Amino acid sequence: TLTYVPADALIGCGLTLFLANLAAWMERVPALQSPIARVGFYSYGLYLVHQPYVIWLGESLRGTALPSFVALAVGALLILAPVSMVIERGVNAAVARLLG
Repeated sequence: TLTYVPADALIGCGLTLFLANLAAWMERVPALQSPIARVGFYSYGLYLVHQPYVIWLGESLRGTALPSFVALAVGALLILAPVSMVIERGVNAAVARLLG
């Protein structure tokens, strides 16, 4: 249990390095850069919305073969990302109207 304490920080550092290199590579591929940057702009909304659905999907697919699980997880992401973008745009518009 003691190794659990630094696990999140170490995983976060590793993912940060990976994503920084991926972002640098994507600057050379404009066709990928724009859609992924748009999803990144709305990633906080995706972060807030995804948890109950991903937990349900993970539990319901327990015992599924890995290739099927990955395909279904990618499909769920392709659905959740646009939905969370619409929700975030709506919330931003409502907040803008309320706060002027």
